[in-house]
Amino acid sequence: MSFLIEELLKTENFILNKAKIPETAESSEEVPDKNVSSQELPTAPAKRERTQSKYLSIDKKYLKNDLEFTDNIKRERLLRKDTVAVVQQMRNTLPKYTISEIREFRLPYHEALIINLQDSGFLSASSYVKDLIDYQENMRKSAEPGSNILILPQIKFAKEELVILSQSLKAAEQFHFEGAYSEECQEFLNLAVSFGFGDPNWWWLGEQLILQSIRVSSEYSKVIGHKYEALSRYAYARFLMDNVKEFQNAEKQLRITRNLTQDKVWTGKTYFPEERGTLYMQTNRAIFDCLLKEVKAIMGTDVEKAIILADQARRRAAEACFRLGETKALVLKGICELEMKRAKSAINSFLRALGIQERWGTIEGICKIKIHLAKAYLMDNCTNSSLRILMELKDHAEANDLPFYLGQAYKNLGEYYLLIGDPDKATPLLDESIKIFLSCKDKAKEANSARHLRAISAGLQLFPKYIEVLLKAGKPGPIGKRNLASILAWKNNRTDFWSSKEHIPYTSCDDIIVESVKKVAASRVEVLDAKFLTLSKSLLHPVDKVSSSEEDSEDIDVTKTEIAADSLEHIFTQEVIREKSYEELSLDEE
Repeated sequence: MSFLIEELLKTENFILNKAKIPETAESSEEVPDKNVSSQELPTAPAKRERTQSKYLSIDKKYLKNDLEFTDNIKRERLLRKDTVAVVQQMRNTLPKYTISEIREFRLPYHEALIINLQDSGFLSASSYVKDLIDYQENMRKSAEPGSNILILPQIKFAKEELVILSQSLKAAEQFHFEGAYSEECQEFLNLAVSFGFGDPNWWWLGEQLILQSIRVSSEYSKVIGHKYEALSRYAYARFLMDNVKEFQNAEKQLRITRNLTQDKVWTGKTYFPEERGTLYMQTNRAIFDCLLKEVKAIMGTDVEKAIILADQARRRAAEACFRLGETKALVLKGICELEMKRAKSAINSFLRALGIQERWGTIEGICKIKIHLAKAYLMDNCTNSSLRILMELKDHAEANDLPFYLGQAYKNLGEYYLLIGDPDKATPLLDESIKIFLSCKDKAKEANSARHLRAISAGLQLFPKYIEVLLKAGKPGPIGKRNLASILAWKNNRTDFWSSKEHIPYTSCDDIIVESVKKVAASRVEVLDAKFLTLSKSLLHPVDKVSSSEEDSEDIDVTKTEIAADSLEHIFTQEVIREKSYEELSLDEE
């Protein structure tokens, strides 16, 4: 384009110069040879004029658009200049890549990361990242088809996790170069806790990091102490308990942690902000949780071991200042002791649990313990004490609007009267408990249990009538045959052998409760009288202490006398001695 414009400009100048020459006569009509140039041969005036007119016609055509050509030239030059400026600006805005960034672009990210860490001098971080990638690859190879391991994301394709991992490992290795071993252990433990208690997809990575943290901190324990080793082991135990549900392995780590943290004021709030107290207290609390799980698992098969573990759990809860845990351990211990027919020890355990609940616990906790305590008293033949506890349970449940425990109170009162051979009072109480349980949600199991007891109680009410029918069936004559037919109908078709018109005694619950309250009050008066009498005798006739063998013989004689006696006074005296023995047992264990 520019070449043509230049040619046109030359032509324009040539024509203008020719136009300045004056016109001459017309040239001759001779036609020059075609092979000879017009510049070499002289041109006649007429011929020159004709040539000029030819060029003048062309010139007028182009001269008419002279300004347009000039504008196009300027526009093209400006456009070229702007293009050059834009290209330079684009070149200036392009990012400048380093060799590591180019490597990340060309290679897979995990391979580039490992090489970059090596080039930067972080050899330990580089090798550990590679080991973690290889560990997951081996896990995936050894996993069976359909395993959850194959569903987990791969660390080598997780860029975000690799960045976090590499940065923390670089920081930890930098602290190692500087000799700041405490900061190195802290950085490593922070990384391990973030993965171990975060997204479940990376729990396997968190476990490996926590184990590495234990190894690193134990190596530096002679230099920086055992703080970070204890924190790492506690974190691993928490990981096993919360995520893996391996309580036995967790208990091993916790016992090591307990030994390391004894008499120390270290805390784990940096890594577990929701926890309170020292690391020693939290470790004991975690040991208590593990022991309690184990007690519940084996109490149906190995009761003796369950009692030992429950006592250990109580001690760990006491060291952790966990009052509710102490109560749970004592209640489980008491239940196991009831299974072993150790009523006195069970009563002692329940009384200690009740004391803790009355001081720091809740009304529901008190009601639960009183249910177990009443059963223990019944097993120990302390019927009046059992009745007193059940009446207290009923009062607590009514005063605090706890229908479930009110139903339990009625059920246990019915069971109490059933055991002492008074089904006429047991049946109404059991009926009331069934009604209360049915009004509560999700208490069908308790209602069925009360219904079974009610059936037994009603059967005991009809038992005298059944014996009467049996006796009459053995007589000759129509009376014997009629009663024998009633027995056979009852056996085959469960047809009632009693008449519906016959009166079956049914006492109202209110009357039974009033009578029970009177009985409890009378028993307490007798107990107080017996205690007062014993105290007055000791004050009026002081005696020296006797030997243990003499005391044992006296206790045996007293027990024989109490068993032989049927009077109410001896029963109350027996309960006074038993209550005193429970107090002595609790003092011995303290």
